[in-house]
Amino acid sequence: MSRKPLREVKNTSTFKSEHEYFHVNASDIERYNYIKHSLSRAISNNELYIELQPQYDATQNVISSEVLLRWKHPHMGTVSPSEFIPIAEENDFIAELGLWVCSEACGLLSECQSKKINTKLSVNISAKHLARADFVSKFVAIVNKWRVSHKNLTLELTEGALIRGVSVIQRRVRELAEQGFSLSIDDFGLGDSNLNYLQDLPITELKVDRVFVEAMEGSQQKTLLVTSICNMAKALHINTVAEGIETTGQLDQAKACGCGAFQGYYLDKPMSVDDWKSKISEKQYKEGS
Repeated sequence: MSRKPLREVKNTSTFKSEHEYFHVNASDIERYNYIKHSLSRAISNNELYIELQPQYDATQNVISSEVLLRWKHPHMGTVSPSEFIPIAEENDFIAELGLWVCSEACGLLSECQSKKINTKLSVNISAKHLARADFVSKFVAIVNKWRVSHKNLTLELTEGALIRGVSVIQRRVRELAEQGFSLSIDDFGLGDSNLNYLQDLPITELKVDRVFVEAMEGSQQKTLLVTSICNMAKALHINTVAEGIETTGQLDQAKACGCGAFQGYYLDKPMSVDDWKSKISEKQYKEGS
């Protein structure tokens, strides 16, 4: 079946997805509608699952892990998040998916706490979901139900969504920070440049986009740019994570630029919950011995 589902768009609408699904022929429209229909029952049919990708500090300690949503459809097989997330946002399924991921993450953190394993998790939050009036109350209710420490959960929001969202999104960010959650800006450097929000909002982390990390190996200009981002973040007491590390060279350069944490296939691919538990338990044991 032919498909070309995604196109980057410059959205002036405040809470639209940063990607927009577009149709090129009848089979694409059919697939779109099939995914939309299937998404409405993906949770109840137990088709969704999560994977985790660890983040490391400069001494190879796991300091956090990103929770990634996956979908294995009984007939289509694995559906890429880049395809189903925009459809979920367009059809108001994103809130249900977001709360499901939050519950899964909190369940894991609760299990870790009971085993005296100290770790943190980050979850991606859609701007459209965050803008809902009931987001903070429902999110906090799930976290409290699992008796998870708020400081161990980071919420990731894209830079573009944060800037376009202006008052509503920024108000939610402040409410979450007051509750003790950490806030991270994902894909930093790709959004519309307006750095005032870094001073105005309680941001605790910047994730330097993989585009800059990949380009550093062959570009002094990009290396200087990443160094400038890290220096600026350090001055504002904000942590930095280099995303998309795929080579030793990229890791070394990201360290030299001043990044404090690192994530990517070179360090670890996204892994199943069971594999992640084994890795975290092993790391904790080694660090404690």
